[in-house]
Amino acid sequence: MRKIIKTLIISLVMIAIIFINAKEVVANNDNYVEVIDEVINFFEELVVETEEVNESLISINVLYDSSTKTYMDFRLITSKSSPQYNYIYNLGLIEFCNDGHLREDEYIGVALGSYFGNIGDKFIFKLDSGIELKLIKLDEKNDNHTIDGFIHNEDESVIEFVINEDLMEDKRAENGYIYGGNFNNAQQYKGKIIEIWKVVN
Repeated sequence: MRKIIKTLIISLVMIAIIFINAKEVVANNDNYVEVIDEVINFFEELVVETEEVNESLISINVLYDSSTKTYMDFRLITSKSSPQYNYIYNLGLIEFCNDGHLREDEYIGVALGSYFGNIGDKFIFKLDSGIELKLIKLDEKNDNHTIDGFIHNEDESVIEFVINEDLMEDKRAENGYIYGGNFNNAQQYKGKIIEIWKVVN
């Protein structure tokens, strides 16, 4: 809270300085474009800084360091009374992207176990390849199909991407599955889980 207040105070001071400078620039040079650019640049930087202030990370214990990453088609989520259906279709937050992924901003939609909280919770998964995946929980794996609500008890996946299969037809392997049934076969998702952070606003 103190950090947010400090940021707001600094922002107000900077706004005052900008408009004082703007008044001098306009009076001396009539250079309105310079004034406008200066104000726009300041507010763009302020938005980024505010987003960083309002977002923090909480470390989550990694119970299993799986590299397997399966997938499901988003159309399998059919219960209109479920929180996952509501989040995907009714809140206006989810974008159906051309690459087949469902996203909220930069966070990719996935199914996770109950260990990972509620629908809409966001996480950053760090892999041993150095890749960091920004993920949002759009569906929940059945506890009867997981160990500790964390990892699937048969395919050993932690992450299950929620996708539009129609837009990933070019990624089907000879066995008929996208990336052969495991997104770990794609370089951009490759690696075992070594760290997990929950994103808290």
